Amino acid sequence: MLRILIADESREFRKFIRRLSESEIDLEVVGEATSGPELLTLARELKPDVALVDFALSGMGGLEGARRIKEDLPATRVILLSLVDEAAVRDAAVRYGADAFLNKDAPISEMFKQIRGQKSKSFAGGLAGS
Repeated sequence: MLRILIADESREFRKFIRRLSESEIDLEVVGEATSGPELLTLARELKPDVALVDFALSGMGGLEGARRIKEDLPATRVILLSLVDEAAVRDAAVRYGADAFLNKDAPISEMFKQIRGQKSKSFAGGLAGS
């Protein structure tokens, strides 16, 4: 079972990801954060296998959150999520230690591949309800 921590300000988005994850027998959402500081607190407490982190997270930003999680919990996969799919955002995600980057418009199947650590077509992907 892969334990997932979701960090996004949008309650609807967190609920959407939680609901879709419940249909996957090998995935379990163990926590939800609405800010950068809350992300770090929950990550340290829950030690998730995967952290889904919104790029625009308040309080410190997703990039800094990714960097700090990787420092404290190097085994945790960090997947940075963004509505902006530009090379500069993907490059920043790599520099800050994210294991993957997904555009929030990509197919949900791509998110599940990234959560499971499966190879995908590229570092950029997406996350829409498909």
